[in-house]
Amino acid sequence: MEGVWDLMENQNMTRHDRQLVLDEVNILLDDAKPGFTKIQHDELSLCITTKLNSLGPTLNY
Repeated sequence: MEGVWDLMENQNMTRHDRQLVLDEVNILLDDAKPGFTKIQHDELSLCITTKLNSLGPTLNY
């Protein structure tokens, strides 16, 4: 997850790029089926989305 976060903070990422990464993380979580309930998956997704939205604009935002 640390690598994903480093990618999200990259100053060359656009908002669209960040959304693509978030979508891919959600797909990977679905595919992995790590034993999360639907509620846990939704909460984790919301947590990631909230953290992503807390990032300020980048140079290419």
